[in-house]
Amino acid sequence: FAILVTAALADYPTWNRVAHPARFHDLGNLLLTAIVFWIYVSFMQFLLIWGGNLTEENPYYVIRSQGGWPLVAVALAGLHFFVPFAALLGRDLKHNRRALAFVAGLLLVMRLVDWYWLAIPSFDLPAVDIAWPMVAAVVGIGGFWMALFAWRLSIRAQWPIGEHLLKGNLDERPRYQAQ
Repeated sequence: FAILVTAALADYPTWNRVAHPARFHDLGNLLLTAIVFWIYVSFMQFLLIWGGNLTEENPYYVIRSQGGWPLVAVALAGLHFFVPFAALLGRDLKHNRRALAFVAGLLLVMRLVDWYWLAIPSFDLPAVDIAWPMVAAVVGIGGFWMALFAWRLSIRAQWPIGEHLLKGNLDERPRYQAQ
Protein backbone atom coordinates (compact mmCIF):
# COMPACT_ATOMS: atom_id res chain seq x y z
CA PHE A 1 0.00 0.00 0.00
CA ALA A 2 2.88 2.35 0.77
CA ILE A 3 4.28 1.75 -2.71
CA LEU A 4 0.91 2.47 -4.34
CA VAL A 5 0.50 5.74 -2.40
CA THR A 6 4.08 6.88 -3.01
CA ALA A 7 3.84 6.09 -6.72
CA ALA A 8 0.51 7.91 -7.03
CA LEU A 9 1.80 11.03 -5.25
CA ALA A 10 5.28 11.10 -6.82
CA ASP A 11 4.35 13.82 -9.33
CA TYR A 12 3.25 16.32 -6.68
CA PRO A 13 5.80 19.01 -5.78
CA THR A 14 6.00 18.07 -2.10
CA TRP A 15 6.60 14.41 -2.89
CA ASN A 16 8.94 14.55 -5.88
CA ARG A 17 11.96 15.22 -3.65
CA VAL A 18 11.51 11.97 -1.73
CA ALA A 19 9.83 9.76 -4.37
CA HIS A 20 12.91 9.06 -6.48
CA PRO A 21 14.25 5.81 -7.93
CA ALA A 22 16.45 5.04 -4.90
CA ARG A 23 13.43 5.24 -2.59
CA PHE A 24 11.40 2.97 -4.87
CA HIS A 25 14.34 0.57 -4.96
CA ASP A 26 14.28 0.41 -1.15
CA LEU A 27 10.51 -0.11 -1.13
CA GLY A 28 10.88 -2.86 -3.73
CA ASN A 29 13.48 -4.61 -1.57
CA LEU A 30 11.12 -4.38 1.40
CA LEU A 31 8.32 -5.86 -0.72
CA LEU A 32 10.60 -8.69 -1.82
CA THR A 33 11.42 -9.41 1.82
CA ALA A 34 7.72 -9.49 2.71
CA ILE A 35 6.82 -12.01 0.01
CA VAL A 36 9.75 -14.25 0.92
CA PHE A 37 8.59 -14.14 4.56
CA TRP A 38 5.01 -14.97 3.46
CA ILE A 39 6.08 -18.03 1.47
CA TYR A 40 8.35 -19.16 4.31
CA VAL A 41 5.54 -18.99 6.88
CA SER A 42 3.04 -20.64 4.51
CA PHE A 43 5.39 -23.48 3.63
CA MET A 44 6.39 -24.04 7.26
CA GLN A 45 2.71 -24.23 8.22
CA PHE A 46 2.15 -26.84 5.51
CA LEU A 47 5.26 -28.77 6.51
CA LEU A 48 4.32 -28.87 10.20
CA ILE A 49 0.75 -29.98 9.51
CA TRP A 50 1.88 -32.59 6.98
CA GLY A 51 4.77 -33.84 9.12
CA GLY A 52 2.76 -33.93 12.33
CA ASN A 53 -0.05 -35.91 10.69
CA LEU A 54 -2.43 -34.98 13.51
CA THR A 55 -6.07 -35.83 12.90
CA GLU A 56 -7.27 -32.47 14.24
CA GLU A 57 -4.98 -30.53 11.87
CA ASN A 58 -5.34 -32.58 8.66
CA PRO A 59 -8.81 -31.28 7.68
CA TYR A 60 -7.27 -27.86 7.07
CA TYR A 61 -5.56 -29.10 3.90
CA VAL A 62 -8.01 -31.93 3.09
CA ILE A 63 -10.82 -29.39 2.61
CA ARG A 64 -8.55 -27.15 0.53
CA SER A 65 -7.57 -30.02 -1.74
CA GLN A 66 -11.14 -30.62 -2.99
CA GLY A 67 -13.32 -28.76 -5.46
CA GLY A 68 -11.85 -25.62 -6.96
CA TRP A 69 -9.59 -24.82 -4.01
CA PRO A 70 -6.42 -26.35 -5.54
CA LEU A 71 -6.71 -23.77 -8.36
CA VAL A 72 -6.80 -21.00 -5.75
CA ALA A 73 -3.72 -22.50 -4.08
CA VAL A 74 -1.87 -22.61 -7.42
CA ALA A 75 -2.92 -19.01 -8.16
CA LEU A 76 -1.64 -17.96 -4.74
CA ALA A 77 1.69 -19.70 -5.25
CA GLY A 78 2.10 -18.26 -8.74
CA LEU A 79 0.76 -14.73 -8.35
CA HIS A 80 1.62 -14.15 -4.72
CA PHE A 81 5.13 -15.59 -4.80
CA PHE A 82 6.72 -16.82 -8.05
CA VAL A 83 5.78 -13.96 -10.40
CA PRO A 84 6.50 -11.10 -7.95
CA PHE A 85 9.65 -12.83 -6.69
CA ALA A 86 11.05 -13.18 -10.20
CA ALA A 87 10.05 -9.62 -11.08
CA LEU A 88 11.54 -8.07 -7.94
CA LEU A 89 14.90 -9.79 -8.30
CA GLY A 90 15.94 -7.33 -10.99
CA ARG A 91 16.95 -3.74 -10.38
CA ASP A 92 15.10 -2.23 -13.36
CA LEU A 93 11.58 -2.99 -12.10
CA LYS A 94 12.34 -1.54 -8.67
CA HIS A 95 13.45 1.75 -10.25
CA ASN A 96 10.30 2.02 -12.40
CA ARG A 97 7.56 3.31 -10.10
CA ARG A 98 4.66 2.30 -12.36
CA ALA A 99 5.88 -1.28 -12.75
CA LEU A 100 6.59 -1.53 -9.03
CA ALA A 101 3.13 -0.13 -8.26
CA PHE A 102 1.61 -2.78 -10.55
CA VAL A 103 3.41 -5.56 -8.65
CA ALA A 104 2.36 -4.02 -5.32
CA GLY A 105 -1.26 -3.82 -6.50
CA LEU A 106 -1.14 -7.44 -7.63
CA LEU A 107 0.18 -8.47 -4.22
CA LEU A 108 -2.53 -6.46 -2.46
CA VAL A 109 -5.22 -8.27 -4.46
CA MET A 110 -3.56 -11.62 -3.80
CA ARG A 111 -3.53 -10.87 -0.05
CA LEU A 112 -7.31 -10.62 -0.25
CA VAL A 113 -7.44 -13.92 -2.14
CA ASP A 114 -5.18 -15.46 0.53
CA TRP A 115 -7.52 -14.27 3.32
CA TYR A 116 -10.43 -15.75 1.38
CA TRP A 117 -8.56 -19.06 0.95
CA LEU A 118 -7.71 -19.16 4.66
CA ALA A 119 -11.25 -18.51 5.93
CA ILE A 120 -13.94 -19.70 3.52
CA PRO A 121 -13.16 -23.44 3.13
CA SER A 122 -13.57 -23.88 6.90
CA PHE A 123 -17.30 -23.16 6.67
CA ASP A 124 -19.78 -25.81 5.55
CA LEU A 125 -21.67 -23.20 3.51
CA PRO A 126 -21.17 -22.75 -0.23
CA ALA A 127 -18.48 -20.16 -0.98
CA VAL A 128 -21.01 -17.86 -2.69
CA ASP A 129 -23.19 -17.63 0.45
CA ILE A 130 -20.32 -16.41 2.60
CA ALA A 131 -18.56 -14.25 -0.03
CA TRP A 132 -20.83 -11.20 0.16
CA PRO A 133 -20.24 -10.54 3.91
CA MET A 134 -16.51 -10.83 3.34
CA VAL A 135 -16.63 -8.37 0.44
CA ALA A 136 -18.82 -6.02 2.50
CA ALA A 137 -16.37 -6.20 5.41
CA VAL A 138 -13.38 -5.46 3.21
CA VAL A 139 -15.16 -2.56 1.49
CA GLY A 140 -16.55 -1.18 4.76
CA ILE A 141 -13.43 -1.45 6.89
CA GLY A 142 -11.17 -0.62 3.95
CA GLY A 143 -13.25 2.43 3.06
CA PHE A 144 -13.18 3.69 6.63
CA TRP A 145 -9.43 3.11 6.83
CA MET A 146 -8.81 4.85 3.48
CA ALA A 147 -10.85 7.88 4.59
CA LEU A 148 -8.89 8.08 7.84
CA PHE A 149 -5.60 7.62 5.97
CA ALA A 150 -6.43 10.38 3.46
CA TRP A 151 -7.47 12.73 6.26
CA ARG A 152 -4.25 12.12 8.23
CA LEU A 153 -2.15 12.47 5.07
CA SER A 154 -3.70 15.87 4.38
CA ILE A 155 -2.81 17.31 7.81
CA ARG A 156 0.66 15.84 8.42
CA ALA A 157 4.08 16.50 6.92
CA GLN A 158 4.34 14.70 3.63
CA TRP A 159 7.98 13.73 3.85
CA PRO A 160 10.21 12.47 6.65
CA ILE A 161 11.56 15.01 9.11
CA GLY A 162 15.17 15.82 8.21
CA GLU A 163 14.73 14.79 4.57
CA HIS A 164 15.34 18.40 3.50
CA LEU A 165 18.87 18.14 4.91
CA LEU A 166 19.85 15.77 2.11
CA LYS A 167 21.28 17.49 -0.91
CA GLY A 168 20.16 16.00 -4.21
CA ASN A 169 19.31 12.43 -4.96
CA LEU A 170 20.23 9.60 -2.62
CA ASP A 171 22.12 7.95 -5.48
CA GLU A 172 24.49 10.93 -5.55
CA ARG A 173 25.44 10.69 -1.86
CA PRO A 174 28.88 9.35 -1.07
CA ARG A 175 28.74 5.73 -0.01
CA TYR A 176 30.81 4.20 2.77
CA GLN A 177 33.81 2.42 1.40
CA ALA A 178 36.01 0.11 3.43
CA GLN A 179 39.60 1.31 3.72
